[in-house]
Amino acid sequence: YLRRKSVKRSIEEIIYVRERYPIQFVKFYDDIFAYPNDPWLEDFCREYKKQIRLPFHCLTRPDLINEEIIRTLKDAGCVSVSMSIEAANLYLRNEVLKRNMSDEQIYKAFELCRKYSINTFANSILALPKSKIQDDIATVEMNIKCKVTFAEFPICHPYPGTQLGDFCRENGIFGADY
Repeated sequence: YLRRKSVKRSIEEIIYVRERYPIQFVKFYDDIFAYPNDPWLEDFCREYKKQIRLPFHCLTRPDLINEEIIRTLKDAGCVSVSMSIEAANLYLRNEVLKRNMSDEQIYKAFELCRKYSINTFANSILALPKSKIQDDIATVEMNIKCKVTFAEFPICHPYPGTQLGDFCRENGIFGADY
């Protein structure tokens, strides 16, 4: 289920903040800011460029990125995008973490960002359940191959009540005594 504020309301909120504080940059921390074939994104970017004119950062997923989205974001002032790689190992990424992204989608998304001079932040998780040190090394190497601008490598922490937490408990990896 996707809920968004209207484009008008979103722009009004940024203007409200800008009138009260000396902002120079905007960070949009929606889980996923950019979707393919998204009229809201097109309208938002058009209005943002017209009324706000500040550089911005947003989050999305590599499997949702295409050239049209990147071009639209860049034209509106996007200077950086955060996308999660999670793990280079397909089993860990798609079966354990349920990300359902191919290597090709990941490489293509980061390549498009480079093509349009958009900096990238990549999130990858080390020490995943069922992983080996070779998997973590492959994940670091994937970040290098993607030419990620800023890479982050937190250690896996399975939270209770999440699919990953349940997976760890069911597989005897973590006792769930949080």
